[in-house]
Amino acid sequence: MPLFRRAHVLTCLTLLLIIAAALPMFAQNAQPEPRGGEVNLVVPALGQATFLNINGRVLLTAGLLIPLSRLQPLFFDTENFQGVSG
Repeated sequence: MPLFRRAHVLTCLTLLLIIAAALPMFAQNAQPEPRGGEVNLVVPALGQATFLNINGRVLLTAGLLIPLSRLQPLFFDTENFQGVSG
């Protein structure tokens, strides 16, 4: 066998050995691991959750009121308000 052919055969055998050794790494487990996601998401009640000692319900209400207060000039013209006429 010529030298270049012997080197080619040894290279192919080495690559085949590396691939055969790596195959178990790609095998799947018999039982799939439980995975998370939106379906399995557990959300606590707003009254139970706190952030920086602020109740979750209060935090949500404040978070909704602040943007609504910025929309107030769009719905109510306070500059030309004449009051309720009877």
